[in-house]
Amino acid sequence: MITIVDYGCGNIRAFLNAFTRLNIPVKVATQAADLQDATKIILPGVGAFDFVMQSFNRSGMRELVAMKD
Repeated sequence: MITIVDYGCGNIRAFLNAFTRLNIPVKVATQAADLQDATKIILPGVGAFDFVMQSFNRSGMRELVAMKD
């Protein structure tokens, strides 16, 4: 399952709209448990990398994403 990580940064709506238009199943993860069945992970971002990484770290999802390679 393609999973978009929502850690408070980035425009996840643009990704959701694109996958929906293409009829590709996608879901949004807002917590680590939402990543359990993820086969592909999208990390939307913005230009302020330091802020994005701080938000991602606080989300509790970074550790699980790192383990999914």
